[in-house]
Amino acid sequence: HRAAQDGDVETVEHCLKQMSSKRLPPDSFTWTLRIAAYANAGQYEQAQTCFKQMVKNGFSPSKATCSAMMKAFAVKHKVAAAEEFLADIENPSKPPHVEPNEAMYNILMNIYAAERDLPAAEGVLYRFKTLGLAPDLASFGAILKASSRVGDLHRALHWAKRAESTELELDLLAYNSLLAACAKVGDLNLAFSIVERVKASGIQEEVVLYSNLINTCATAADPDLAVQKFNEMRAKGISPNSYTMNAMMKVFAAAGLPQQAELWLSTIARMGVKPEVENINRVMQSWANRGDSHRVDLWFQRMAVLDLAPDAITFNQAIMGASKLYDPELADSLFGRMQEAGITPTIATFRSLLKTFANAGLVEEVSDHVGLMQRQKLPNDVVCIRAILLACSHQDPPNKKVAIAAFMRNQSILQRDRVARSLLLKILGNEEYTRFMMHLSLATSEGTQTP
Repeated sequence: HRAAQDGDVETVEHCLKQMSSKRLPPDSFTWTLRIAAYANAGQYEQAQTCFKQMVKNGFSPSKATCSAMMKAFAVKHKVAAAEEFLADIENPSKPPHVEPNEAMYNILMNIYAAERDLPAAEGVLYRFKTLGLAPDLASFGAILKASSRVGDLHRALHWAKRAESTELELDLLAYNSLLAACAKVGDLNLAFSIVERVKASGIQEEVVLYSNLINTCATAADPDLAVQKFNEMRAKGISPNSYTMNAMMKVFAAAGLPQQAELWLSTIARMGVKPEVENINRVMQSWANRGDSHRVDLWFQRMAVLDLAPDAITFNQAIMGASKLYDPELADSLFGRMQEAGITPTIATFRSLLKTFANAGLVEEVSDHVGLMQRQKLPNDVVCIRAILLACSHQDPPNKKVAIAAFMRNQSILQRDRVARSLLLKILGNEEYTRFMMHLSLATSEGTQTP
């Protein structure tokens, strides 16, 4: 049981072999623990296989078994698999039939929350009445989490009131979700009123609550208040954690104060908090926004000293810094290092990289990297696709032939994009642009926007 809770599959399987050697047959609870071990280890496919073996061997899954399976899907955010599993066990004509309970649907809502799909999470809660289930605090907590993830403060407050209308008392997790929603929009007044409610409820203040407050200060662009709240937290004997560190980094990155971000990272590290990649990325973001590639590179070196591996966001920040410097060689070098490290570029990577090439008028490089992006089967992104028009506009004279070919090749994406059409107008001039648009039978009255 302890090994299953820890996701220690090896120990669980060893125990099963010992049971077999002693001729102790497994029961339904044994199978449930085995499934739970795989679930907590994040091995949902193995958990599924184990569940099927359990049924095949004539054991009836319990609600605890099915909840363990749902947790397996939750670890990997497997929404479709979770929905399919619930539909199967709900079907009375298809064994094994198990009546789902609130816990299973709460897990499903939490999966949708992790995926930032608030409408789907709300849809699950609306199904409770049809299924004869009563939402509990964990149900409303999942919806509050989903609301905070997408920054929908209005919906978060709505669901908090709904929970209280059913005579449920909000707990610290619910209040933290409300504060996280405040942080998304920078509503300091509401955040402070929520903290007062926490105090009035007799709930002990802790580090996540203060970290959410500091995050709200970041969105509200108030670094002085963030420092005040940090000091208040320390005065109450509450130690910071990595989440606090990241909140403070976010504060100074948003305020354009990279030196302060560095100072606070060192200060909090001396309090025993080991910096994580996300924290370093925030500092790099501060310097990248200033176009200081030297400081960004220093933090790359610092990550190696701290035994931290850069991720996609790390390289994205560095490439963005190169873009601010209009340095295509540096951007290309960083992109090469990213590929050597085995890190898959994201849309954000290509946006910064292509902008750097385009501003230098490097049409061929833009075209090559757009092709690479498409070969990696990334979604067609209008900002990336129109980069070739930006590159053509920066050539002297502007490359009309390539621009027209690119526009026609990507007409379904670019024809309604005002920035793309503005770039084409700049490249072709009024008369030729009008003739071209008439040729394509596109209205020129939709307006243009300066790139």
